[in-house]
Amino acid sequence: NDFKLIYKHQASNNKNMQSIIFKSFVILLVSHLLIESVFANKFEHFYREKGLSQATVSSLLVDQNGYLWVGTNDGLNRFNGYDFEVFKANDNVKDSILASNITTLYQDTEGVLWVATVSGVNTFNRKLNTFNDIKVVNEHLGKTEAKVIKINEVSDNDIIFATDKGGFTFDKQSQTISEINISHESTGKISTLFKAKETLWASLNNGDLGYLEGTRFKTVFNGFDVTNAFISLEEELWLGTVNGLV
Repeated sequence: NDFKLIYKHQASNNKNMQSIIFKSFVILLVSHLLIESVFANKFEHFYREKGLSQATVSSLLVDQNGYLWVGTNDGLNRFNGYDFEVFKANDNVKDSILASNITTLYQDTEGVLWVATVSGVNTFNRKLNTFNDIKVVNEHLGKTEAKVIKINEVSDNDIIFATDKGGFTFDKQSQTISEINISHESTGKISTLFKAKETLWASLNNGDLGYLEGTRFKTVFNGFDVTNAFISLEEELWLGTVNGLV
């Protein structure tokens, strides 16, 4: 009798275990199918066959008119939700973009689209569908052999450029350039720009993190090799770094 009771108990346990395994398998299968369905419905891939000029995307921006601008290594793309219009450098076309390799995009408070390329900076003329050569900025970039990494603005009149050789501001009204004065304690060059409320923050390639006061950089922290930044709805500053999230 004892043997029968033990056997029945073991058989019951085996059935329960089989039931648990079966239910777990069903749950995992359904979860996988649901996730696959969600991602299949949410994501759509765009590549050359669908009109994108090149597959390596360097920058994205939605302008004040709702167009999506896509900077790539071979062309600037404007997407209206259906089709891509591609802009490339062309020596035979007057007022074309300076180069097809786009490094970054920025729209200022006046709605002007700034386009940085490996050969210099343009602004986009929406009425004529052409590009303006910002001669003062490009002459300065040419002298220093610098490439623009990020663009932002200190004020409505002053545009700031972070390059691989340092940072400078451009006064739109006077058409003049002012170098960013890095504090003597720091030896880094500006690599990232981001705005928190009305304060323009910058990170340097030596790990310094601080803010700009006019054309002076004030170091606040050290040891943050920042790659990206985000201000949350709770107005918390989140930093993406090469060593994780801060």
